[in-house]
Amino acid sequence: MLGIHLDDGELRTYARIFGCQVQQFPSRLLGLPLHVGPLRKSDWSPLISRFEKRLDGWKGKLLSMGGRLTLIQSVFSNLPIFYLSIFKAPTGVLQILDGIRRRFLWQGADDSGRKVHLVHWDRICSRKNKGGAGVMNLSDMNRALLCKGDGDG
Repeated sequence: MLGIHLDDGELRTYARIFGCQVQQFPSRLLGLPLHVGPLRKSDWSPLISRFEKRLDGWKGKLLSMGGRLTLIQSVFSNLPIFYLSIFKAPTGVLQILDGIRRRFLWQGADDSGRKVHLVHWDRICSRKNKGGAGVMNLSDMNRALLCKGDGDG
């Protein structure tokens, strides 16, 4: 139990009544960081680690470009939804996540060297009817998910 504007004695009383423990900020709830103020870049490191761990299990160089694109759309675009539906992601975090997705598309899980990116990432994130590949833009997704929770959606 976290107390906001409660003295310690009152908080312990409520914790005893409800049979739970008293915790302090920062804390975690459902795996998400919970504290006062916006999340720092370091608070997003578990999500970034999950992205990188997913890459370790895949041999992207054995997949075709279409196979890698499908993995990006089905896994890498959906992995951050829980975080993005609750918190506004810092631009630096979105750039890191997009960098991971972009590298996987062009070179698979192989980090041996630089590969030429044949198409700009903004084009890849464009809708298919606009000539893109239809990969979800994480910044747009974050904005849409946060707007959905405001009661108007």
